[in-house]
Amino acid sequence: MAKLLRANFSRLWKSRIFYVALIFMVLLNVFLVIDGWNSGRIGYPEPLEDMLFQNCIIMGFVCSVFVGMFLGTEYSDGTIRNKIIVGHTRVGIYLANLLICAAGSLLLLVISLTIGLGLGSFLLDPLGLPYKTLLLYILIGLLSTLSFAAIFTLVAMLTPSKASGAVICLVLALCLLFVTSAVEDALTEPEMVQDFEIAADGMPILGELHPNPRYVTGTKRAVLEVAYDLLPTGQAFQICNNECAHPARLPVFSLLVTLITSAAGTMLFRRRDLK
Repeated sequence: MAKLLRANFSRLWKSRIFYVALIFMVLLNVFLVIDGWNSGRIGYPEPLEDMLFQNCIIMGFVCSVFVGMFLGTEYSDGTIRNKIIVGHTRVGIYLANLLICAAGSLLLLVISLTIGLGLGSFLLDPLGLPYKTLLLYILIGLLSTLSFAAIFTLVAMLTPSKASGAVICLVLALCLLFVTSAVEDALTEPEMVQDFEIAADGMPILGELHPNPRYVTGTKRAVLEVAYDLLPTGQAFQICNNECAHPARLPVFSLLVTLITSAAGTMLFRRRDLK
């Protein structure tokens, strides 16, 4: 295991896709800070926290490409078969790859958050979050990124083609985003709505409040809330919007997703035909 990790870290520092992802995250953060600064100049100031955690949503896509391409090379170069031939177990290979993908993804997020905090502290409005909340949000962002890495490692390790692995991971990231958006839309429907019509003089006439038929209640709402908290994209949405209804359980859910996908990936990879 130690030899596998050393080899993986050595490959990470030489990986072009890792440095491409790193440059992208750095430039993205610089753009977000400058965009927020320009908004402040024209009378629409943005506090630092409104920019800072947008990285966590982008990390889903960055992580999908990085993990898919990085692990896809293992198949295209025949590295996995060589590791098995020299005596490494499939469980050891899977876990070593999971750890390096997690480490690389977390490093990308940490660097981007550091740049955002450093540059944004000079150009944006002061941080409006209590430091305790800021640290909790950072923890949620890190653990949601860890669960992203675990999910995409499972997909990439079970996909024998470098190109296919990267594409499937990216499509999965898009699907997670669309599902999360749909869940968020359902949960943010107001309980009461008010109709209005335009009078002859062009002024709006408001009607009476009445129940919103699209408002979700009962068991369905509870299920959607759990799904919103469980999905890493849902957690990213919440800290990006500074609206975490259940912040204490988000890290637990991220660890749960990471453990389940890692266990499933290990078992499936042990049975996979590598010929």
